[in-house]
Amino acid sequence: MGCGRRLLPLKQTATLFYKVSIFIDNLNMHTISDEFSLPFWEGKPQDFPYKDTLLWIKKLQNNVYCYFYPTWNDVDNLPDNYDYYIILYHNETLINLEWLESQRKKVDGTFVVLHNGFNYDYNLKNCHFFRYINWHENLKLMEKIWGAVEPKFDNKKYKFSAVCNRVEQFKIFIITKLLEECRDDSHLVLNNWLEDKNVNYWLPLSDNLILDNLTNTFKRKYLNTVIKDSFGKKLVQNTQRYNSNPYQPMYTDTAIHFSLQNFSMSQYDNFIHPGPEIDEKIFKCLLSGTPFIPCGQFDIINSLRKLGFVFDYKFIDLSFDNLVPEDERFESICKQIDNLKYLTINDIISDTKKSTMENWKYIIRGGFFENCERINKNTEEKILDLIVGKR
Repeated sequence: MGCGRRLLPLKQTATLFYKVSIFIDNLNMHTISDEFSLPFWEGKPQDFPYKDTLLWIKKLQNNVYCYFYPTWNDVDNLPDNYDYYIILYHNETLINLEWLESQRKKVDGTFVVLHNGFNYDYNLKNCHFFRYINWHENLKLMEKIWGAVEPKFDNKKYKFSAVCNRVEQFKIFIITKLLEECRDDSHLVLNNWLEDKNVNYWLPLSDNLILDNLTNTFKRKYLNTVIKDSFGKKLVQNTQRYNSNPYQPMYTDTAIHFSLQNFSMSQYDNFIHPGPEIDEKIFKCLLSGTPFIPCGQFDIINSLRKLGFVFDYKFIDLSFDNLVPEDERFESICKQIDNLKYLTINDIISDTKKSTMENWKYIIRGGFFENCERINKNTEEKILDLIVGKR
């Protein structure tokens, strides 16, 4: 199969990893050389420096220019006189549409954009979007670092949890809702890292008093508030290498986690932003066996379902995932909190346990990895057919 690894029976897998230290106290495990993303690289296919990844790249000719793993700050101009330009994004970086449009005006070749999600209706002349997934590689790395510990559902201490390290407009809605109405039932982390641009300079949303009131409440009551938990106090560095630990109280001690994503915008004036963004915040929920409500772009749940995950709940309404406008989606999530706060911890666990365990097994037994590899293999064939097949 695509993943190239032997699959152990679930019981044997869980036993194999059970003795792995699951708390940040043991930092020796961070000597692993793997990275969550490769550094930015650009050049011709034959010069690609990594011998054990993207092997199909070597089949391309020198009429192709590669622009791989750019961050938001990598905005160099593409060189002219190439027939094709392959722009490959990692899951930690959004497609920089502004940069892409600027380059479209500067060079004439065909653009091939590879990213984890979907292009819904965004159009750019002579530009092809393909799904190329690395979510499974990140999950595999997290499993390698932290181990695979079978989820436990008894002795949960909290109904809800959420972490807001960087204060942003859409995160404010959820963290404030939980602080105001569910604080005693919630495991919350809040820091005071704030830039006005990230809260849209405190401008109100149009015609949504519910969300505007939450923003005003946060500004009035929690603007400089810092809330840390035992894990955060021990955290040496706020980097993925350290905070990717899924076995921390934020997840292990709570019935359901509200995952506050870094990017939440889907609805633009004339198009839906390609996506959705799914990062280590959600990976930690999946690997720890923690049910979650994604608070980010639309289509996160649906995208995971297409990759083989299940979310068969009775009490939790996931229809917010289908709402493209941000105000509608986040108001709907707030209404979910209104409904869930009347349930007990056991109610929430009973509703989510079956799906949560299926998803955990799907990861640990390699099914998710293999499915993503199959999708990537199909994409590779399409790109080679597009570029090499026409020569």
